[in-house]
Amino acid sequence: MKYLAAFLGTLLLSGCTTSSNHRPTDYQVKTNTPQPSSSLFSSDTPVMNDEEIERALAHTISFAKVNRIAIVNLTRKDNSSKSNFVQINSDLVVHFIGRLESSHRVYDASFMPTLLLPEQKTVPFLREAAARYQADLILVYKSSCDNFKQWNVFEKDRTRASCTTEAVLIDTRTGVVPFTITSTKRYTANRNASDLSFYETIKHAEVKAINDGLSDIATKLKAFIEATPTL
Repeated sequence: MKYLAAFLGTLLLSGCTTSSNHRPTDYQVKTNTPQPSSSLFSSDTPVMNDEEIERALAHTISFAKVNRIAIVNLTRKDNSSKSNFVQINSDLVVHFIGRLESSHRVYDASFMPTLLLPEQKTVPFLREAAARYQADLILVYKSSCDNFKQWNVFEKDRTRASCTTEAVLIDTRTGVVPFTITSTKRYTANRNASDLSFYETIKHAEVKAINDGLSDIATKLKAFIEATPTL
């Protein structure tokens, strides 16, 4: 029983990640199917017709030789930050944006300016905003956190944040979603003397757990992009 407990403890500390994979090379049945340079989906109809479904399934994913990635954070206000603006910090720049930009297939990875973000965060409107931003790819993510608090009398108060980040990659040219990933990370923090309140300690733990998840996502996405054929 103690071995099972140790295993579960290790699992909790390490977090977990699930992601999508490339389709096998022999998946494509219609090898002569032309690759479209426009959207595979009609934005004006609520459902896809049979022809659109067939075109989407027959499409072979390919990206430009070098790409700009527009990053969009769809985290709800009540799940994490109280602001719509992204909390830019050194971990986010180095381990998330920097990791994406370290790929030879990515020349720029940056958050889409909030002034360009559409009112409706649907794929057609996001594609239009990305086109204006001249971004080849759109990385959309959202995070949610659970907090576990421990108040101590003779020791510092402690909190543990368990944050799950879900991300999808959208091809701006075609509207296809070739890559998805979900990463869960946990981080424990003690209240410091510099924290104005325990609430600030909780937010520090959340930011750290989310950044760890985004770093994991960047690593997996970088490998996916580099393995994708060139247009």
